[in-house]
Amino acid sequence: MNDYLNKISMFIFFALPITFFINAETPPCYKDIESNFFRVDFVSEALSIHSVPQSNWSLINIELQKNIKEVPSMVRARANRMRPNPFGTPFQPQEASELMRQVLLEIFSNTLATFHITNQQKVEEMFQYIRQRQSQRMLACFGQEEQQKNIPK
Repeated sequence: MNDYLNKISMFIFFALPITFFINAETPPCYKDIESNFFRVDFVSEALSIHSVPQSNWSLINIELQKNIKEVPSMVRARANRMRPNPFGTPFQPQEASELMRQVLLEIFSNTLATFHITNQQKVEEMFQYIRQRQSQRMLACFGQEEQQKNIPK
């Protein structure tokens, strides 16, 4: 019994701090952007600029708010397949930023496709517009390289 308690104590001593440490590396701003990227005003502006019928804006925004809840689990699943995992120690902001961009674009593309908006160039332009509107938050979270990604080519 004493040996069993020693093993459990060792597990708690070594395993739990590692789990906490890995999660502690991910900055809170990342989680905020991950779950609040598709602001209704920014999405509506992007839809307006690209002549999406206004009658669809509310429905698209509602669907995006529902679908964005999938982002954290999608990002974590993909990150777990990466070597090294960008959420490990140390946190790798540029890789994490790119991974989040890919997942957010996928969510955006799939959502718009349900409304028969499938022109990928148009979808990517709208997505880039939303990203540019979020540039200050992205810069604060990911640093200078993220700002360079938002400059149109």
